[in-house]
Amino acid sequence: MRFPGFVGEWEVKQLGDDSNILMCKRIFAEQTNESEGIPFYKIGTLGKEPDAFISKSLFDEYINKYNFPKIGEILITCSGTVGKCIVFDGNDAYYQDSNIVWIDNPTLKTQNEFLYYVLSNINWGKLNSTTITRIYGSDLRNLKIDYPQEYIEQQKISSFLSLIDERISTHSKIIEALKTSIKATCQTVFNDDKEQFTKTPLDSVCCVKKGEQINSSELSKSGSYAVMNGGTTPSGYHSNFNADAGTISISEGGNSCGYVQYNHSKFWSGGHCYTLTKPNSTILNKYLYYFLKFNEQHIMSLRIGTGLPNIQKKDLEKFVIRLPNNEDQLEIVRILDLLTDKLEMEKSFLVLLTKQKQYLLKNLFI
Repeated sequence: MRFPGFVGEWEVKQLGDDSNILMCKRIFAEQTNESEGIPFYKIGTLGKEPDAFISKSLFDEYINKYNFPKIGEILITCSGTVGKCIVFDGNDAYYQDSNIVWIDNPTLKTQNEFLYYVLSNINWGKLNSTTITRIYGSDLRNLKIDYPQEYIEQQKISSFLSLIDERISTHSKIIEALKTSIKATCQTVFNDDKEQFTKTPLDSVCCVKKGEQINSSELSKSGSYAVMNGGTTPSGYHSNFNADAGTISISEGGNSCGYVQYNHSKFWSGGHCYTLTKPNSTILNKYLYYFLKFNEQHIMSLRIGTGLPNIQKKDLEKFVIRLPNNEDQLEIVRILDLLTDKLEMEKSFLVLLTKQKQYLLKNLFI
């Protein structure tokens, strides 16, 4: 895949032919604090919120005396999650030596933005057919990269991929805004202590049923019906089901016990799974789901045991439900359904954008 108007073979060179691998001066733990000064980024916080800071005076001294990245140069993690890249934006910040390095690119024969996408597309976990747990300077200097000789072609590729990144960023923000809106709506609705709300135990509005254990030998990696147990994802698949679509399930055991799920398809409820069946006329099934999902942490607090925690059926049955009248339940479900459907649509679109970017990364670099 190539933009029209460009011909000729791409060149192959080692990254170290035109670039240097540099790092910041070492910062010691006693030179940092947790709240004030210039952000000090480590491998776990690069590209995220910092959890350490250094004084402005130390920062000014070190950037004047020692190596420091230029705006647009690429920072890369060399330990932990190896190969995470960000573009240095010029904001005051300092970086952990040896664990974070940057590509000093004085000749600019390879555009920094283009280099960012090249480095982001490398499978650092399997570099040169060996398992990489740390990137050394020699790994980067000897890294072979393909690049077009025409600077404008590099620019077109990086600009196009940058547009995709902007769309991904925009949709990620939309998703977070929708999550916030759903949370705020639930807090307003379910924390409202109106007198007309009835408080009643869970087993008075539905039947709490424990699932049926199924042998692991009967599970497959794919199949017609998911098998739900103590986790947040299926433990396998089966040819039969014992719970209908629209059933609410709650994990009974394991580290995720108390996890609430609305199942859109028929499934098999396993031995570490509760299902809520036969909701009576006082409650809408979807209202019950939204209420329980909002109170998921409270349900999880019902767990007992340490090695393999679980939630007792009798404790779950006593969990208190707040019931408005059916008309109010309908309105609550309508609003939350609209927000949830919008959220799922945006999530699906974000997945497509991410797949599109991965496809382009694989095919734009010859």
